[in-house]
Amino acid sequence: MRNIILIFFVFVSCKTTLKKSYVSNCILYGKPEYTLFIEKDDKFRLISYMNDTIEGKWFLSKNKLTLKSDFFINNEGFNIQTDSILPNTKYTVYNGFEQYVIKNKKLFLVLKNGAKDKCFYY
Repeated sequence: MRNIILIFFVFVSCKTTLKKSYVSNCILYGKPEYTLFIEKDDKFRLISYMNDTIEGKWFLSKNKLTLKSDFFINNEGFNIQTDSILPNTKYTVYNGFEQYVIKNKKLFLVLKNGAKDKCFYY
């Protein structure tokens, strides 16, 4: 009986859990760059320091959180000097989604080369 309880606690403690909100450690104009709200119905809201809001769906797989939204636009073809910046959009390395590694209750953005961005959510 003791072994069954121990196995149950080990299994439950290894499961990745998400907080209801995360705040970026990068500050712009005195505010966090982004604040992320995780909702129970697999939806999220990402609010920028300018109060632009991006909404979409989230998916959790082991220690990776994927955020999918039509408002995530691939930045490879974006030129800040000639292209306009659209409200409620975020330029990302992927088209339509961002992926984060969860470590110590923090979210680290995964870039295409596998590196993690210096900004993270806590």
